[in-house]
Amino acid sequence: MPVNWFVTTDVIEVLQGSTFTATSVTLPAGELPRPLYEAVNKVLVGAGGKWDRRTRTHLFAQDPRTFLSEVLKTREAVNLKTLKQAFYTPDWLAQQLVHAAQLEMQYLVLEPEAGMGAIALQAAAYVVPGQVHCYEMDLTCVQYLTAQGFPAKHQDFLLVPPRRVFDRVLMNPPWAHDQGIRHVAHAAQFLRPGGELFVLLPSTAGQHHTRAHQEFVALMDTMHGERTTLPAGTFKASGTNVGAVMIHLRFP
Repeated sequence: MPVNWFVTTDVIEVLQGSTFTATSVTLPAGELPRPLYEAVNKVLVGAGGKWDRRTRTHLFAQDPRTFLSEVLKTREAVNLKTLKQAFYTPDWLAQQLVHAAQLEMQYLVLEPEAGMGAIALQAAAYVVPGQVHCYEMDLTCVQYLTAQGFPAKHQDFLLVPPRRVFDRVLMNPPWAHDQGIRHVAHAAQFLRPGGELFVLLPSTAGQHHTRAHQEFVALMDTMHGERTTLPAGTFKASGTNVGAVMIHLRFP
């Protein structure tokens, strides 16, 4: 699927007649011609939706309304997964990650490559949104995060100069081509002394004989890293069956 494409008028009309919620999109009643349905489905899948036969709706792990409103406004759709090479965090896993971080009200929190803020939104149950700083490459996501009250910057996190001010870093970075372990190495430089980092990575992190993986293993040793294997199929709803782990690092 291409990263972005023009949406035709008939697709826009179907979307305008659909019902949007925080977790689903229901198409108008009646059967659509097959080519039209496939064009609509392409937009919804690109936004992170998955067709559910039982409920006859497209289900979403993240609220699709902000993204789809942009599609209606600009008539341009974007495949978020292709754009970011990322797999969005299921709400239950974001909750588990935040619970493990044991946040306190005064903590300053960082979520690099925040996407639609699944982790940040869970963190906001413990600290005020203004204390959860986000970086994100997708402008639509940045606009959504800002609307939720998070300090969000439209910037490549790997180009942000480190500053050791954060009590917790919570992250699910892009995984492709060892991006994840590079993001972790950079993010670790944002922790204040005593700070902790929690990250979701593919289970292969640190298991290859490349320089990046060897440096990640050294970082795990230096920062007293702990690895927790996540259940099989954790990211299936987000588009991959790749095994995943949660990594916990501590800055001395």
